[in-house]
Amino acid sequence: MNPEINLPPQPAVAATETAPQNFFNRLVGVWFSPGATFTEIGRAPRILLPVLLVMILTSLASYIVTNRIGYEKMVRRQIEAMAAKGFIPQDKVEEIVNQSVTGPAATRGKIQGMVTPPLAALVIMLITAGLLKLFTLIVGAETTFKRLLAVTAYTSLALGLIKIVLTVLVFYIKDPDEIDMFNPIGSNLGAILVLTGAGLSKYLTALASWIDIFVIWQIALLSIGTAAVSKKMKTSTVAVFISILFALAALIFSFFASFFG
Repeated sequence: MNPEINLPPQPAVAATETAPQNFFNRLVGVWFSPGATFTEIGRAPRILLPVLLVMILTSLASYIVTNRIGYEKMVRRQIEAMAAKGFIPQDKVEEIVNQSVTGPAATRGKIQGMVTPPLAALVIMLITAGLLKLFTLIVGAETTFKRLLAVTAYTSLALGLIKIVLTVLVFYIKDPDEIDMFNPIGSNLGAILVLTGAGLSKYLTALASWIDIFVIWQIALLSIGTAAVSKKMKTSTVAVFISILFALAALIFSFFASFFG
């Protein structure tokens, strides 16, 4: 008879190491250990929940702004800004405001105000992931669009949660009439320049608003995440590319903000 051979038990650690983290651990990890967290996300990207939550957060932020300032006041600010630029005659302001805040036009405006922001957030995430994918192809790095979309979604969600908390605090502590609805948190250089009365042009003020704590944080997270889920990619290389994209966006959108704002 052959003696029974007792083989040592296989360690259970290997199974737990390869098992994907749960959603909550991933979200917290993006804040405190982004490199390791994005590497883990790259092994098992799950994008549905973070993408949906980003869209919900965006819709919630829009609701808070509209509810606190008031739909009529928001419409009036926009119409008066257009009148100041000469796009609308001054004597037509009240008529246009009344038409916009009553009847079917008001209903359509409120629905658009709730639907457009989350859809815009989705489009921005898809475009961001697409640009990152294009960049990885150009430099010869290996990754997938799904991994990059997961990085983009978790980055947007991690920063969006902090923004929504700060937005709630600002809108329910300050007088709504004193709040800039396009820059409520004021975490950027543009807001500081306005407070100090620097007297810069609208274009330069809008451009300065892109020098923002959250923008810098977003660039850092996207750079770390893209490098973590890609082969043959350095964080610094991605950071240069993303910084150029943000700089171009700042130049373009600041022009429109100063022209129509």
